[in-house]
Amino acid sequence: MQLDKFIDYVDSLDNVINTSINNSFLRESRFYLRLMKQYTPRDTGELSDNWKISKYDVSGDKKEAIISNDLDYAYPIEFGSKPKHKPWPNPGKRTMIFGGMIFSIQATGGVATNAIQDSNLNDTIEHMSNDLVKVL
Repeated sequence: MQLDKFIDYVDSLDNVINTSINNSFLRESRFYLRLMKQYTPRDTGELSDNWKISKYDVSGDKKEAIISNDLDYAYPIEFGSKPKHKPWPNPGKRTMIFGGMIFSIQATGGVATNAIQDSNLNDTIEHMSNDLVKVL
């Protein structure tokens, strides 16, 4: 009987820990979504408004969040444009060459790169660890 109570306790603790991890992961995913929007070049705001968490999966041991933007011009903003190719065949007033590709001056190296560099991944790990300690 005591063993059954202990097993039930361990099972409930496991559920509480998983819930805490999942909630913390969702909060951090939303934090990165806000950073992506913050670091997106703005003319009309349409590009920054279109970032979304397109996949969020916390089932099992693997936690995954994909932040995406389905506008046609999101790709060259994020990954740059090859010289002599559209949309930016040559560096201009609002673009520059970085790593052999042409990027918007407002997002040199891509939006995600700038967002990740601004945030400290160690802070993300610390936030999630603190959330877990609060539960325990």
